[in-house]
Amino acid sequence: AAPTDNAEELPVQVAALHSLGQLASVQHTPAKDAPASSVKPWEHEAAVRNTLLAASQRPEVEIRERAAFHLGQFSDPAVTERLEQLTQDAELFTRFHAATSLAIQGNVKAL
Repeated sequence: AAPTDNAEELPVQVAALHSLGQLASVQHTPAKDAPASSVKPWEHEAAVRNTLLAASQRPEVEIRERAAFHLGQFSDPAVTERLEQLTQDAELFTRFHAATSLAIQGNVKAL
């Protein structure tokens, strides 16, 4: 769902971001008996990460919230930097999700 000024498309865009985040979650979860170190980058990881990073810059709060929620799944300096910025967002739930994502990464800046 590409960015648009059409307010009717906002729920579609939020749902698409959520689906991308769910895909990342599944890809980053090791098989039941596999060691955590067995998780390898997957084919679309960079594209999903970059889409979520771009979404975190959007003016629509719902989009930024969803992006902040899912960005914590990525171990990447650009993601960490953006999440740290989002902890200062004007919107409460964007700050909440950014802090939660940083906490998942073990980043004390979540506090």
